Amino acid sequence: MSWGHFSRMPRDSTSQSLLLERMRMLERPPRLIEGRADSDLMVLFRLGDRERYGVLHGSISAILPPQLPTPVPCTPPFIAGVINHQGEIITVLDLKALLPLNPPDYRQLAPLLLIQDGSRISAIRVDELIGEQPVAPEKLVPLPNRRRGSHYIQGIHAGQIALLDIPALLNDSALQVNEQVT
Repeated sequence: MSWGHFSRMPRDSTSQSLLLERMRMLERPPRLIEGRADSDLMVLFRLGDRERYGVLHGSISAILPPQLPTPVPCTPPFIAGVINHQGEIITVLDLKALLPLNPPDYRQLAPLLLIQDGSRISAIRVDELIGEQPVAPEKLVPLPNRRRGSHYIQGIHAGQIALLDIPALLNDSALQVNEQVT
């Protein structure tokens, strides 16, 4: 009898019980931290030397392992390149080119956050994933509009973390490249 796709499934009881435990964990309803649902949590990351940013959990589709995006010729500086994720070509945005940060360095591998708003999906490259933290969007301090890229930031949390506005970022017509090279 041929097992086909199941030929690599573990047969020992320890591995099978571990897989069952993981399956049960994934079946659980969204967890609560201090009375908050996952939608009130943000993933924290660092860009540049010290800048800390956050993205609400609801805007993140996946956290991808470190990888280099494939450069795309004739694109603006805010396009770091593209990646293939599960058969889809995903644009990788360079937040350092959109926000006033250090120039990007793409020689090093870096984790990617797969972000989504409706049908729009992109990835952003981060220098370091820090963790997650509860956030109260109603307590965010607005950022002055004088700063370049401030319209991509929902506000400042705890005086030091800029919460990104993913819908504003992904739906900004200025970031949509629709040019033809002849």
